[in-house]
Amino acid sequence: MAWTRDNLDRPTLARGEFRAVSLGGRDLSGTAPLLDQRAPRAIVHLRSGRAAGCRSLFAAEARAGLSAVPDDESWTAVNVLGDVDPAERLRDEGGVLWFPDVLGREHRFYETPDGALEHEIILPRKPEGLVVPLAVACGPGVTWYWQGPLTQREIDEGAVRPDNVVDSWAIYGVLSGNWLRPDRSRIVEHGTGNIGHLYRPSIEDRNGRQWCTWVVTDGRPVGIRIPVGVSYPAVLGPTFGHPEGASSATANGTLFRYTLTPVSPAANGTLDSLDFYCTADGQSFRLGLYESDGDLVDYTAQAVSVASQWNQVAAANGAAVSSGTSYQMAHWYASALGYKYNAVSNDEQRESHAYHATNPFPDPYPSAGSTGSVRVSIRGTYTESGGGPTPWLYAHRRSARIVA
Repeated sequence: MAWTRDNLDRPTLARGEFRAVSLGGRDLSGTAPLLDQRAPRAIVHLRSGRAAGCRSLFAAEARAGLSAVPDDESWTAVNVLGDVDPAERLRDEGGVLWFPDVLGREHRFYETPDGALEHEIILPRKPEGLVVPLAVACGPGVTWYWQGPLTQREIDEGAVRPDNVVDSWAIYGVLSGNWLRPDRSRIVEHGTGNIGHLYRPSIEDRNGRQWCTWVVTDGRPVGIRIPVGVSYPAVLGPTFGHPEGASSATANGTLFRYTLTPVSPAANGTLDSLDFYCTADGQSFRLGLYESDGDLVDYTAQAVSVASQWNQVAAANGAAVSSGTSYQMAHWYASALGYKYNAVSNDEQRESHAYHATNPFPDPYPSAGSTGSVRVSIRGTYTESGGGPTPWLYAHRRSARIVA
């Protein structure tokens, strides 16, 4: 799913007008009220949920609090403070959308080759206090996890965290559901899990690029701190993504691992498959689903990994899953398994349990090992009762929509 305009549900707009196509599940495409009675602001809005709705990149001050978004959706909004110049309009130049704000800054939005969303802010002068303020808002059950430098334990396990992931934020929501258009067609199939990722910001001037740092309050960023000595004008670059975990590692030795954060599907149904994002070829593994009390629900046959993609493996029994039950997912591997992950404290249980290519999974799961601070890229797919297949667990998707 690209970070681009969706012409199927975008109204035609006149100069200087910003409208919401839909809000809180209500289709506003025919009678959408103007949202520029107050000066619009640049907001990156990442969202998943059950209700019909739009993915919105731009919103008005009236929507900054997003109070009309239903409580059954996971969302977060990042607002780079600075009203749009009312004499200007959003411009589209070769796929780069941009506009100036009243502070003399220029905002540019475009999709990167790997599917992320780049928000460039051209700073004409040194910002006051060397800080560009941000406002972050979140729906219920949404948590931001800071991705700091690798710990010694991660280094010992061979983990890799790219420079732009160090000092970044992984954003997760706990509410399950699909994201639909008003006609009920799916924009994004998304369950609980990764809403998006806010990467480490950088700034580039005529002398090159430097990393910036976050100003943090109550566990969320509230500003971007610019390093001393930057020459202006300069380009500040927050980037939003990512479809799977942003760090990578290889599991060795510990042969059975399962998630500790329980999740529930959005509806009752039957399990179709379990999926794991692998980073190496030719590694044997199996996947399993447990209830949070440790009882086995279903598992897969042995699969052989294919690198740099989600590896989907059919569930052995097509077990029933229930929206009223909490589940945990397991991965079991023969000798090694390369994976993507985000750092989340004590989010995985690790067990030494001898691998077997055909025997059933342990029931209940073993629980005498140690914990790991990783949230791996693992997910499941089920068929809703009376509906279609829906990814629902740790479905690492990114989703944004330009309303202009």
